[in-house]
Amino acid sequence: MRRSWVDYAKGIGIILVVLGHVNRGLYSSGIYLSDRIYQLMDSVIYTFHMPLFFFLSGLFFIQSIERRGKPGFLLNKVSTLIYPYVIWSLLQGGIEVLLSHYTNSKTEIGEVLSLLSQPRAQFWFLYALFMVFFVVALCYQKAIFNKYLPMLLVITLALNLYNDRLTDLLQVGYVAKYTFFFMLGIGFQRIDNYLNRFINGAMLCGISILFIGLQYLFHSVHGKTYMVAGIENVILATMSIMFIICLSAYLATLNITLLQRLGELSMMIYLMHILAGSGMRIFLSKILHSSDWWLHLSLGVSAGILIPTIAAVFLTHRRFNLLFSWPHRQLSERGSK
Repeated sequence: MRRSWVDYAKGIGIILVVLGHVNRGLYSSGIYLSDRIYQLMDSVIYTFHMPLFFFLSGLFFIQSIERRGKPGFLLNKVSTLIYPYVIWSLLQGGIEVLLSHYTNSKTEIGEVLSLLSQPRAQFWFLYALFMVFFVVALCYQKAIFNKYLPMLLVITLALNLYNDRLTDLLQVGYVAKYTFFFMLGIGFQRIDNYLNRFINGAMLCGISILFIGLQYLFHSVHGKTYMVAGIENVILATMSIMFIICLSAYLATLNITLLQRLGELSMMIYLMHILAGSGMRIFLSKILHSSDWWLHLSLGVSAGILIPTIAAVFLTHRRFNLLFSWPHRQLSERGSK
């Protein structure tokens, strides 16, 4: 059974994704308060927001593959990950080629068409996530995962620590880096049913202090950033994910439906937010000639979240649904033949 806190965690995660990309776009345009503020804000977000999404993706892996079987499971991931990856890589890439004069960097058509080997922009996540699903699904045996999950976590942790020594071809480096968090999600699923027993205000307060303390220690005391690979980064990401879990579980008790809805629409927001956020930056800087960072950040993040959310209401109509996934029924029929 799907837990409501998962959608809250996705909602928080997608807000951080939009915030991080808008902030980076502004910095590339020369719109920022200071290098230090930019670097700190960027690094805090990137220490854990993508590990969070891989963790959440691992939560329902076993029940999904057990229900669908390996062929049906992989066909489903082709429908929900690879298909929108191709469609939106071409769509966003084509727009970037046409508007290269107004964007931060010039995009060539060759870069867009190399999507099968070199993902662009935010779409690397869909490519890498599919590769993680593919590799773990091929290796999956229920008895082995049940018995040797701790050993698998150790193996994937080793891959994480040495991912920078691997090739970027087919996103092998990203797969090695994030499979640990995916496996962590698989392991956490076993204790998810007991989560509500431990979540309360005191628990959230304690883990919030730990989260802030670790982020401060990592960035201010040691002066490190998320770009530094190592066990400290893994520990920080893992503890930050635990913080988001506790925060999400607590917020779920408050029934904040807007945040939950953002989580439910997180994939659509992910696909469209760059176009929306960049469009707002271009409008503010080129049309209104504004370079106010606070204005750009607030309106850019709002556009990156609200425009895709509103668009999703209209585009999920049957005739537009092909923008986001290939019909599951057709894939299921093919997989059963």
